[in-house]
Parts: sequence; structure tokens; C-alpha cells
Amino acid sequence: MGYSPILSSEVDVDSPVTAELFQKIKDNFDYLYSKIGEAVNIPNGSFEIDTDEDDIPDNWTRNLYAGGSGTYDLSTPAHGAKAYKFTRTLGSGNGGGYLESDYLECSSLCTYAIAFSIKSSVSNIKNIVKIRYFDKDKVYLSEEDVYSSTSNPTSWTRYHLQLTVPSGAEYFKVRLIGGYTDTDVAGDTYFDDVQIIRKVVQDMIKTSTALVSGYTSSGGGYVTITMADYSFFPNIAGNGNYGIFTYHTVYPYPDSTIGKFAIYGDVESGNAYYHVNYRYITSSEGFKAAVYEKEDKIHMVYMFDDAPTNYQNIFETIKADNNFDKYTIFENETELNEYVQSKGGVYNAQK
Repeated sequence: MGYSPILSSEVDVDSPVTAELFQKIKDNFDYLYSKIGEAVNIPNGSFEIDTDEDDIPDNWTRNLYAGGSGTYDLSTPAHGAKAYKFTRTLGSGNGGGYLESDYLECSSLCTYAIAFSIKSSVSNIKNIVKIRYFDKDKVYLSEEDVYSSTSNPTSWTRYHLQLTVPSGAEYFKVRLIGGYTDTDVAGDTYFDDVQIIRKVVQDMIKTSTALVSGYTSSGGGYVTITMADYSFFPNIAGNGNYGIFTYHTVYPYPDSTIGKFAIYGDVESGNAYYHVNYRYITSSEGFKAAVYEKEDKIHMVYMFDDAPTNYQNIFETIKADNNFDKYTIFENETELNEYVQSKGGVYNAQK
């Protein structure tokens, strides 16, 4: 099922409303819905919208070479109701022209590919699809030709080509060149249905782990755990020798979206050992650990293998939520272990 253009005559004020018109509207909505999430679409990548009717698609700019022209083609689009056509005439230095997109954002955490449909009236005309890269201030960095050919398809052909985003690039533009100036061949080139496909590169998202451990206070006491931003669901374990425990969201429900939950020790069995391990997206602050004490005894150890930038806020929140007397931050695991051992380990009221 494709997109079916609705003609002006079908919606004219004097035209009757027909079942065929409603069916076409429904089919078009179904088609557009099916495209959602398929790609990171370039705005107006199928050139359907031209609100000022200047023969240039919205969200694109057009440049014509000497002797060239560009216009919509409504006769045989690859997608939707319109394609865009460039015409090149014979003559040294002549050309067709190009469309260039608005700025599009890019990220080093993603890979990108471009998909587009192209055909030419003659195969040996010179056509190029160029990607131009810019930094965070939209200053030009570099460019690459993902498609450059004098052997072009003469019927609609779909291409999917990988982009190579350079270091420091945060924006790019797509330039569609039909009938380039350095090849003196006359003809028409058509472009349609341009899309950018984005994929998150999992290996480039740096994650690390956090470990929180200790004992609940005796007689059914609980501890409250605050997690780092951008955390994954935690793994929670305990020692059955001292009773079971449960956990739930702290009440009243906080407005924050940061993970927070409470761990309870079984009332009859006294306190319970807990061990919380979770993964989070990190910001490379290095190893950080906090040792929490109350009445000169260690009640909790909270360790980040590679801490997020807001680790100090997390440590402070843990202290306030659990009424600990103080906490000490360690940036070295050896020093952390030595300190915990010097205090006799984590306090356990059952011993």
C-alpha cells in the first residue's frame, strides 16, 4: 500500500463526498502511520510540501547551475505525489542544480545511513548525493559523496548508503545534485523519498555498575536507596539467614524520575543483609564510594565503579533519607577496604 494523492477536484466545494474519497483518506493515514519509527525522516524528504508555491520544497534550498533548471515532477514519483527533477543542457560548465536540506542533528553515539530514490533519463549524466558536516556552532567541517555516478539507473532505484560522521560533527546537510557541471551530458535526473536512518551504537554508550550493601536495622527497620540518573533495573539480593526482605517505591511518590526504593528487614527475624547491584550510563568520574556511619558504626557502603557527575548529590540524599550521622567518600578501593576493616566491617546487630 502506497500514498494516494487526493486531487483538488475530489475536495472541491461542489464535489460530492464519496466512499472512494474516504477510503483514500483512510489508506493514506494507514500508510503514514506505518512509516512512523521506520527512519529518522528528513523534514519533507518526499518533497510533498511547498507552502509558498515557489516550486522549491519546504525545508530545502535550491541552487541552479548555468543552463540548468529544477522543478517538481508529478508524472511518475517514486513516493507520494511529487518527485523533484533537475534538467541539464549541453555545454561546457553547464549543469542542472541541487537541493540542500536544512541542518540535521547528528551524534557520535549513533551511526547514520541515507536512503533515497533516483533515476535519470540518460545513465551517463553525473549525479551526486553529498553530505556536508558542521560542528556545534554550525561551522563547516568537511563533506563526503556517498553517491557519485555517471552510470545511473534509468528507472526508479532505491539506495541505502552509510554515512561516515567525522569527529566533532553535530549537524549535517544533505545535498542532492542532478546533472553536475564536470560531465557534459544533457538529461533529466529525478530524486524522491529521502530518509536518514539512525541507529544507536550500543558499544559507544558507556555504562558502569554500582553496588550498595549493608544491614537493615533490627526489628523491621528499612533503608532507602537512591539510584543514579539513567539507571537500569537493579538486581537485589539478601542473606536468608537473617530473614527475608521486600522492596517498594518510597511513599509518597516523588516527582523525580530517578529510581528510589526502600528495603525492609523481616520484623520477627531482626535485621537483614541486602546487596543491590545495578548498571547505569556513566559520565566517567572514576571510582567513588561512600561509607555511611551512625553511632560510629558503618551501616552502608555505596560504590560506583565509574561515578556519574551527580554522585555527590546521590551520596548526600542517602545520608538524609536514612538519618546517618556522616559519610566518608573514597576514591581508591584499597583505601575503602582498609577503612571498612578498621571499623570492624559493616555493622550487623545480630552479631
